[in-house]
Amino acid sequence: MIRGRAFRWPVVVEPRPAAPLWLKVVLPIGSIGLALVVVAAFLVFRSFNPLEVYVEIVKTAFGSWFGFADTLTSATPLILTGLAVAFAFRVRLWNIGAEGQLIFGAIAATGFGVWIGDIMPAPIGIPMTLLAGMFGGVFWVALVAYGKARYGVNEILTSLMLNFVAVIFSYYLVDGTTSPWRDTTLPGHPVGREVASFLELPRVGTTRLHWGFFVAILAVVAVFLVLRHTRLGFTMRVMNSSTKAAHYSGISISSLTVRVLLISGSLAGLAGVIELLGRGGRFSPEGFAAGLGYTGIVVAALGRLNPFGIVVSAVILGAVENAALTMQSMPNPIPISVSIIVQGTLILFVVGGATLLSYRWRWIRRRAGPARAPAAATGAGAVPQEGSST
Repeated sequence: MIRGRAFRWPVVVEPRPAAPLWLKVVLPIGSIGLALVVVAAFLVFRSFNPLEVYVEIVKTAFGSWFGFADTLTSATPLILTGLAVAFAFRVRLWNIGAEGQLIFGAIAATGFGVWIGDIMPAPIGIPMTLLAGMFGGVFWVALVAYGKARYGVNEILTSLMLNFVAVIFSYYLVDGTTSPWRDTTLPGHPVGREVASFLELPRVGTTRLHWGFFVAILAVVAVFLVLRHTRLGFTMRVMNSSTKAAHYSGISISSLTVRVLLISGSLAGLAGVIELLGRGGRFSPEGFAAGLGYTGIVVAALGRLNPFGIVVSAVILGAVENAALTMQSMPNPIPISVSIIVQGTLILFVVGGATLLSYRWRWIRRRAGPARAPAAATGAGAVPQEGSST
């Protein structure tokens, strides 16, 4: 009989019964602090002064009214794409296609804006163009929703692949054809068509901040109310807790899947039209393929799928993005890739901290005894017991 010592990991990860209040406060703050420490170590390795970098980020993003307005402007599309991702994630629908839905929102809004021209006054034209952009996002996510609800197609794959289709299609409209989306009056490199000037969103004072930010905040409040105080929000909570329980309670899983994904796509499409009307009113494939939809996934994770937490995380990432260009003009220029490193490190540590709120480590005090042969497993002999501590 071959005898040996069975190895077992000294740590077991198990669900946490209930996280105490102090842990819910300490973990998020500690996660952000550790992320900043790790980024500081990287900056020191690259011969940068971490304190100088952090001070420059805060001063650029929040040190003046104009800087803060630019931060809010950068955060506006991230709020909406974060909401779009979080709304679907709340029922375990992994909509990774906010990027493509944002692009189609801009495409639909541009087409509508060019089509109406001077027909409608601004008080009617702007809301109608916003609705057109939302419809563009709904149209693009409807392909994902139908495949998921009708045939059970994995929404991660379809939504992700449709992102690339949307990017290529946007370039085709401007670069590869003389469609209404291309401005044929300008010579040189093809550029997108500009919508009527009266459709551009009004600005706040002399800053770059536009009314799209307040539309995004209204969307946050609307999503919060839907999740907390409507029948749809209740069915979403039931489905999130148990798909089987939702099915046995009479909830149509297919219908709920379609509704949730369509709302998610409309929020991403709204982000696209607000970017279009808030930043010059000209459709640009390069500008709309800037990864705002993918960053929305980071925003949703940092905000822990909470609508108001998404606002905070979007402002933080907007501040980092806003300061990235300024840091390149410092005496010791800091590459713009540092902002990407900051974002990635934040998401890594914050998600890790959120995981510790739901799970805990159980330490095994001692290793298992000698392994027994299979034939002797049912024989006499006591099995060594394990001690543990939480």
